[in-house]
Amino acid sequence: MMSNYENPTPQQNLIPIYEFSRGFDNPHLSERYQRWVSGGYLQEVASENHPVPEEIQNSVKRGDFRINDNYPPDNKNQEIALIARDFNKYSVLAVATGVYDDKLRQLVAYRYFWLEKIDPNIDGIATLFHWWLHQDKPCFHFADALSANQESSRKIDNRAKIYTLDESIQKYYELSQKFSNFIPEITDYPYIFNFKIEEAALHLITLHLHQKYRVPLAWAWNVTLLEKSASSTLTLINCVDDKTLNDISQDVKSSQKPINYIP
Repeated sequence: MMSNYENPTPQQNLIPIYEFSRGFDNPHLSERYQRWVSGGYLQEVASENHPVPEEIQNSVKRGDFRINDNYPPDNKNQEIALIARDFNKYSVLAVATGVYDDKLRQLVAYRYFWLEKIDPNIDGIATLFHWWLHQDKPCFHFADALSANQESSRKIDNRAKIYTLDESIQKYYELSQKFSNFIPEITDYPYIFNFKIEEAALHLITLHLHQKYRVPLAWAWNVTLLEKSASSTLTLINCVDDKTLNDISQDVKSSQKPINYIP
């Protein structure tokens, strides 16, 4: 995991973090399979602890964060995938994991964390990601979803220290030399690659491209096959293997746009 945000500038102000998740039908502990299962998913926005803005709801329902249900993160190895998007007023971090239905078929579960930017200089995604790391990387669990209205069940602090765009820009320039060969290769977006990269570095590079070329401040990390509705609207996509890279590349081929990179 990344450490580029390990030592934030001290902030007196805290910002609230809200959450919701994908809703599932009849989640229960199966005696037969000795694991949590469900009857499948019901709705894309559920278990919210605060009213979810319409802009975020529409984005989720449209599939802007969606991984193909046939290709979930590897459940056996407890893999996770992250998809982050910045809106004009809000930032969202989706944590995707693999779960099972009651026929032991795999599905994708999402736990979404979001914030409202109270100042234009807030780096909302960095704030969410840093907070998520320091809360021990919470992700979706059926048991948590069943008790979503009980704050004690979440065992997380829903207040985050704020990271500013100025801090992130400075960290990008500290980091950019490490990726001096990679960054000029990004001539089109969505840009898909499968070498290992820390999540924070992925965000900082995307932020740099967003500020320089006004590309979407939106990225995906460690993903399997994304739905076209998601992949076509991201800037950087870090995927798990060669097959996934080829599949996503074919999906986004017709929607790629040029980036005229100038170091």
